Amino acid sequence: DKSVTLNISGQTGFGGYVIEATVVEADEAEFERFVAGKGDHVERFDLEKIKMPLIARRRRPGDRFVPLGRTSEKKLGKFLTAQRVPHQVREEVIVVADAERIIWVCPVRISEQAKVTSETHRVLQLRIADL
Repeated sequence: DKSVTLNISGQTGFGGYVIEATVVEADEAEFERFVAGKGDHVERFDLEKIKMPLIARRRRPGDRFVPLGRTSEKKLGKFLTAQRVPHQVREEVIVVADAERIIWVCPVRISEQAKVTSETHRVLQLRIADL
């Protein structure tokens, strides 16, 4: 059950992947460009809502998070089933968590608690790519 601490503003290797973290100032034009070109393995988070350190790991029994668009916590396993995520993908999801909670279940969904809003000033972008 390995986990790695992510280098913020840098790259971190994890299980055959590279996780690249970049911090940028929130900018409306930049955000529009991001939304247009976003893929399954790139997400942005409100840096001020995140408690460092960030870690990447595989899912664990009992994991819970607040999926984007919801107001309450949900068991990760039940969420993946409800989203009809194939079994093979469920075994390979990468969980990114801060010191208190899961903020991203890659490539499925981010947490409502870390989403970028119009109030966001600093954005953390995470990109996960194959080695």
